[in-house]
Amino acid sequence: TKWPDRLPNIVAKELKQCGMIIKRLESWEGKVIFKDVGALVFILKAVPWTVDDFTVNKYRKVLKRLKKRIDRDGSLVFTDRKYLIVAKKRG
Repeated sequence: TKWPDRLPNIVAKELKQCGMIIKRLESWEGKVIFKDVGALVFILKAVPWTVDDFTVNKYRKVLKRLKKRIDRDGSLVFTDRKYLIVAKKRG
């Protein structure tokens, strides 16, 4: 885990310590499937903290290898985790 202290229960606890009320806490873990490299590039650009220094030029060789895997296997499959916390200020 890139940020091991950013788990939902830890973040919720920190929010409570700051005086927030947790209204909703949800976690999700599942497979993310990419059937083309363009979709992967889109996500990596849209969510820049996934790969901190991502640019197509910098990762061109890796992207070409991933494209070959997609051509061979039909897709790239990753496990992902996400969480949602809705918190409200007390009072």
